[in-house]
Amino acid sequence: MPPRNTPDPWVIYPRPNPRARLRLFCFPFAGGGASTYRSWPAHLPADIDVAAVQLPGREDRLREPAFHDARAVCSKLIDVLAPHFDRPFALFGHSMGALLAFELAQMLCAAGGPAPAHLFVSAHCGPRKAHCLPSVVGLSDRELVALLQTLSGTRDEVLQDADVMTLLLPLFRADLTICETYRYGAPEPLRCPISAFGGTFDDYVRRADVVAWRAETRGGFQARMFPGGHFFLNEAKPRLLQAVTDDLAAYGHPTHIPLSTHDGGSPS
Repeated sequence: MPPRNTPDPWVIYPRPNPRARLRLFCFPFAGGGASTYRSWPAHLPADIDVAAVQLPGREDRLREPAFHDARAVCSKLIDVLAPHFDRPFALFGHSMGALLAFELAQMLCAAGGPAPAHLFVSAHCGPRKAHCLPSVVGLSDRELVALLQTLSGTRDEVLQDADVMTLLLPLFRADLTICETYRYGAPEPLRCPISAFGGTFDDYVRRADVVAWRAETRGGFQARMFPGGHFFLNEAKPRLLQAVTDDLAAYGHPTHIPLSTHDGGSPS
């Protein structure tokens, strides 16, 4: 069991659950941080321990240099997450986080390490497609802010605050560079099931892009679309987490949901 009395900058547990039967590691979207997943334990089965991965360059790690390359990030994550692989685990990633979760799963399997029980990928095209978001190469700060506005994942008051954006734009550039420079190199499909999610009004990730994840597993596969744009995980959170719960249950993982913590979202 990871020592909880010593803060780990890489992993934040919104509601530590040392008796959980499965740990769900959650990876951030470009510019995002661990706080995105703070409310998730209230919508998931009691036997799931949510572990939000906090990468350098954001939130409480703002002063640390951000990564620019997916494989470099995941090579580091293999080491820093090792103490947290003390029980069955699943990986969830949204947008950039989907690429990181996939690459980490591939690297763990290639190294003969512990393998995820399930991979959840959200708001990103299958990794064989070169790139699903616009290029950030050569974009001015103003053009990058305009791109962030179209993605609708950053509050307008943040985008309009010049001082805040001076701090955040290098992070957005670094994270979007991770997506843009990623090159598919999977030696073979994963053995774990994959669940792929998309937003019905996402201008960048279409249903066909979501379904393309099927090629990355020899196990089961589910594709679901939710109402909303690229950041449907905010708009459709209860339904999304019900889908996570359902898919884990389908493969024998925790299924009990305390009724007092669920806010009434319907399954997709």
